[in-house]
Amino acid sequence: MLDIKLEKQLPVVQMNFEEVKASLIAGAEKYRGIVVTEESLKDCKVMQKELSKTKNSLDTYRKGIKKEMLIPVTAFENQCKELIGLVAEVESPIKDAITVFDDETREKKKLVAQSHVDKAIIDHLLNDKYGSQLIVQAEYLNVSMSIKKVKEDIEKRALLLQQEQQQESDNLQIIKDTIENANKSIDAKLDIQDFQNLINTDVPISQVLSTIHDRAERTQTNEINAATEKAARAEKEVLERIAKAEREAAEKTRIEERNIQIAKEAAEDTERLRLKAIEDIATAAKNKAIDKLEQEAKLKELTRNINIGTNSTEEKEVTQREPQPNEKLYFIEMRVEGTRQEVADLSQFLKTNDYNYKATDKGVLI
Repeated sequence: MLDIKLEKQLPVVQMNFEEVKASLIAGAEKYRGIVVTEESLKDCKVMQKELSKTKNSLDTYRKGIKKEMLIPVTAFENQCKELIGLVAEVESPIKDAITVFDDETREKKKLVAQSHVDKAIIDHLLNDKYGSQLIVQAEYLNVSMSIKKVKEDIEKRALLLQQEQQQESDNLQIIKDTIENANKSIDAKLDIQDFQNLINTDVPISQVLSTIHDRAERTQTNEINAATEKAARAEKEVLERIAKAEREAAEKTRIEERNIQIAKEAAEDTERLRLKAIEDIATAAKNKAIDKLEQEAKLKELTRNINIGTNSTEEKEVTQREPQPNEKLYFIEMRVEGTRQEVADLSQFLKTNDYNYKATDKGVLI
């Protein structure tokens, strides 16, 4: 291509800038510090229009001069664009062909790189988590990067991922062992799922282990406190049962002693009544016997007197005195307690002495 020869002359614009500037400053002074009031509003509007007219005139003049000065520049730009178009017309097909070739080359390199990636994943036994991180890098597709260098880089990255995977496996085993040891001292067993959020976020293993120990200590403390409270409640319940049993035993003993005392007093009362009854019966029988003897003595005396006062050959029948028609008869009801022999003796005594009696009730005392 023929070199461009350019003859150029920079535009020169000269104006009486300082004189105009001084004139504008002097003219603007009369407008500085004006206060708009109701009385001066009309004059202020006239001043504003004058200032706006001056400003617009300056700007219009600037744009006109600029446009005039840019005419040769614009013509130069159009000429350059035309020349560029001529070059681009023949360059574009070549550029497109190169792009197609480069794309095909990149695709081939991508397939080769992917095959090395797949092989490295198998060779280094990478799992899904770490295998998915071993991808074809964009730089592998550069024309300047050889297949040998791509393979070396893939191998290097695969080895690092394998080490990370092994470290994660070792850490996971440490975590499992730590949980297993912690569970030996607690009933509410810990599970690795309880700490999965920490494991998934790749926090330092020291933090995971610290969290496990803290959780185990809190669980153990809570279980000890719960067991202590349970034992205290059980002890309290046992003591309450013992106290209740002692109160019941004491109450039973008190009732038994009271019943014994009542039975004793009842037996004593019964014995006193029995003895009194026997004594009363004996006294009554004794009195009756005395009365009977006295009556017999009186009868004998009467008979003797009668026999003395009558004819010795004349005998009169003498009969036992019967109760007079108006003479009152008395009865007495009593309860007599005694042994079978004592009751039998009392019954025989009454029969022997012609007492008219009737047993209204009888039985055995418990």
